[in-house]
Amino acid sequence: MNTTPTGETIQNLVKESRGKVVASFDLISSSGIRIPGFTLVNGKNGLFISTPSRPTPKGWQPLVYLPSYIRKSLEELVIREFHNLSKPREKEKQPAWKPPLEFSHAGQKEIEYLEWKKTKTFKNPKN
Repeated sequence: MNTTPTGETIQNLVKESRGKVVASFDLISSSGIRIPGFTLVNGKNGLFISTPSRPTPKGWQPLVYLPSYIRKSLEELVIREFHNLSKPREKEKQPAWKPPLEFSHAGQKEIEYLEWKKTKTFKNPKN
């Protein structure tokens, strides 16, 4: 589960490649408030989370402040989930979907064609 010990949940963890940003995600607080715009950044000291922020004349100002204990547990969770996301998964082989032949007019024509291909004769539907 994508939940921290303090009850925060991450959603929509998506890999990205925007400079040092390697992923983005949304945070759902323990009280159910959704906060979009968090990022996972690859800095010179390793991966860390960045809170949503906006530009101001004095530089970038954070829009969300997290207590250090929440930031630490959230960072550990996001990094773990990011590494799980980065692992190659074995694709399950799924058969190609084909519409049921008996339910469509085109399907009936395909059955008639396959029958003709086998016998090189058509059945006369009027007989």
